[in-house]
Amino acid sequence: MKINNKLQNYIFSMNKENINNIKYDSAPSADALKFYLKSDLPKNTFKLEDTGLFVVDVGGVLRDTTELDSRSFEIGFKAAGLDYKFDAVAVWHLKGLGRYKNRKKCINALLAISDLHKEAELTDILNKPDAEEFVTALIQDYIAKKGADAVEKTMQIIYDEYGKFFNSEEGKKLVETIPGSQEAMTILKEKGYKVALFSNGGRNAVERDVPYYKILDAVICKEDITKEKPSGEGIIKAAQMLGVPVKKTVYIGDAVVDIWASRDAGCKSLIVSDNGMSFPEQIAKEKPDFIFNNIMDVAYAIKAKQKSRHEMQKIKI
Repeated sequence: MKINNKLQNYIFSMNKENINNIKYDSAPSADALKFYLKSDLPKNTFKLEDTGLFVVDVGGVLRDTTELDSRSFEIGFKAAGLDYKFDAVAVWHLKGLGRYKNRKKCINALLAISDLHKEAELTDILNKPDAEEFVTALIQDYIAKKGADAVEKTMQIIYDEYGKFFNSEEGKKLVETIPGSQEAMTILKEKGYKVALFSNGGRNAVERDVPYYKILDAVICKEDITKEKPSGEGIIKAAQMLGVPVKKTVYIGDAVVDIWASRDAGCKSLIVSDNGMSFPEQIAKEKPDFIFNNIMDVAYAIKAKQKSRHEMQKIKI
């Protein structure tokens, strides 16, 4: 039986091992399901009966703020009287470097790199096997050189100006909605799942950039928690609010810190890689429970899995 290559690749995408940049526009046919069920591919797809709630990160999953992040940092640096010459994508990946998704820690990293490592490209630093430890050591050297109080004062200026622009109407113009994100959320809701948002970001920005948030069951932002990711507090809170056991919850994110938060909460972790903050190698090292290309692939996999429960009765293997 000949299977359409595009459809076959889609079926591969239902498995943890696939991190290809392939886009899909239809659910698999009965023939494709037959191919999948007969194949030796690892059947590492969702156990639908074990999942009741999807908690979804915002940045990198539903919206792309790569340019907005970089522009916000640049405005902050200028307010502090400092030059800013970082590549937007590189800064995005710096935020995916474990602990550096925290904005204040990311600012300190950029300050240290600007001052102590001007000859190095940020991308070169991020490609080091010990990148997180290298950046941490740079920050310690920078603080020793400038003094903790001076560094804190500069960081706070940048932090405040970053927030003003990031949450502004002008900043909104730099936000891009990830294709298919609203449709994916709608599909998950239509299939009977509870769906919540959980972001370290502020509520104003989240509701601004996810205009369909009212169709979802809960929105948890930094104002609603005492500990940001990598704490799993926000995931646990969403599960409790919606009456779903944490063990039947999947957290969908794009960075290492999202895997850590899932583990802290005690739920499954799912990473989407197309717009992810963390590099694929960093994600693979942390071993999330599922990896998909993007949020639409997650929704299509759910549709395919639900369809297969009906089609398997009609397909002779």
